[in-house]
Amino acid sequence: MKDRYIKAAREALNTQPIDSVIEGLTYTLRTRGHEKLLIPVLRGLMCEIKNSESSNKAHVTLARADAQNIEANSIAKLLTTLGAKDYDIDVDASLIGGMRVQYQNRVIDTSFKKKLIHLYKTVIQ
Repeated sequence: MKDRYIKAAREALNTQPIDSVIEGLTYTLRTRGHEKLLIPVLRGLMCEIKNSESSNKAHVTLARADAQNIEANSIAKLLTTLGAKDYDIDVDASLIGGMRVQYQNRVIDTSFKKKLIHLYKTVIQ
């Protein structure tokens, strides 16, 4: 049912302004007793729009700016695995090391930050 609402809202966005679409969606959900679906439908709609805008472009986040040359082979392998043709690179020092690749609705996180958080959660349990 949620997918139907997402599809209908997506089609409505092609012909109507966003305010009108959200207003109509809210009204429809309320009259049909599906008010609790509003947030999940809006999230799904945002994901669909985001995926369609960057459908062939991956986003690679590295821990250091100079790591691009070092991680070139790993980046190429991950992009091939995901099926991405092009990518943007961003730097986030909080990753400590490794990288994070986002493509469409998939994320591959090989960062040290993720591994340390996982280790911490395992130890405290």
